[in-house]
Amino acid sequence: MKSIYFARHSFADSNYSDSDFEREISQEGFLRIEEQIELMQQFDINIDHLITSQAVRTQQTTNRYESFLNIHSKEIHYWLYESYLTQEFLEFIQKQNPKHNEIMVVGHNPTISFMGSHFSNKKNYSFYPGAILKLDFNIDDWASIELRSGLEDFYLK
Repeated sequence: MKSIYFARHSFADSNYSDSDFEREISQEGFLRIEEQIELMQQFDINIDHLITSQAVRTQQTTNRYESFLNIHSKEIHYWLYESYLTQEFLEFIQKQNPKHNEIMVVGHNPTISFMGSHFSNKKNYSFYPGAILKLDFNIDDWASIELRSGLEDFYLK
């Protein structure tokens, strides 16, 4: 069994004097992260690997997750800030280390909503800032993952 947590960064500051890439999490955003972590602690979570965008607000979101959850390793990619194709993302996930059983991907809308929807076996999702979707896959190796095969374990809107 493998699992992916699809997560959208939390609320960003509405100060548009900075570039979009450099926007920081707002105070409301930090409170939202704390609420989501509290909800996640009700579940048996053991995230082996975290994959995140390089944008400031995703880095701030993942830093909070790292400090409260037992995350073992982290990978940062600029391309997760941009739009990307489902096929490209599928191939990226298929290359993940088979030792990782639970992966968290923290990204941006609308693409993170598309990815959660494309990997789910039945739903389309629209991620609110800070939303987290956990999908389980009945596979032993990431190379075997297929689109529309994930079963929803939980969805924290």
